[in-house]
Amino acid sequence: MSLQNRQRFNAVPFTPLWSPDSSRFVYKHPSDGLSIFDRRSHTTYPLATSGGQRLSNPQWSYDGTYLSVVVWQEDATRDTAVLQLP
Repeated sequence: MSLQNRQRFNAVPFTPLWSPDSSRFVYKHPSDGLSIFDRRSHTTYPLATSGGQRLSNPQWSYDGTYLSVVVWQEDATRDTAVLQLP
């Protein structure tokens, strides 16, 4: 990515988590929660259409096909969701 093509992100403090092939990264958007930025298409995808603030601890699979996240429930318990990415 050249300096002329830099893109600004509205993000909260969170260390971006790069995919194994460095084509995408997960970051924390202030209103959508965890989101993915795809460097090839220059597109941002929220991981949830609602309740995105309940997602945390993203982890990529070794090949970048799956992303696991912790889903915090209203009773303070947590589950793990595994998302298959296109």
